[in-house]
Amino acid sequence: MAGIPIKLTPQIDMADLQLLKEELVAALTARSGVIVEADALERASTPAIQLLLAAARAFTTDEQSFTLKAPSPVLTAAFDDLGLGELFRSWSVE
Repeated sequence: MAGIPIKLTPQIDMADLQLLKEELVAALTARSGVIVEADALERASTPAIQLLLAAARAFTTDEQSFTLKAPSPVLTAAFDDLGLGELFRSWSVE
């Protein structure tokens, strides 16, 4: 699957959001799609989940691919805890 890879760090909190946002915007601007590598994620804040939601919407609205690669159980649980599990599972996953 084509796309610019972005590897999530083990912890995404408020301090990490700006860098992640910049990486996602750069990938969106490159018009190559994105592959978010999420296997190392051990902790994610609600704003981090909101950023991923916004990114997924931006990529799909722009008809680009947004793919999660090996989402960690923590990421899956975070979406489920927020009542967003169904949406999360509708995304492309490798």
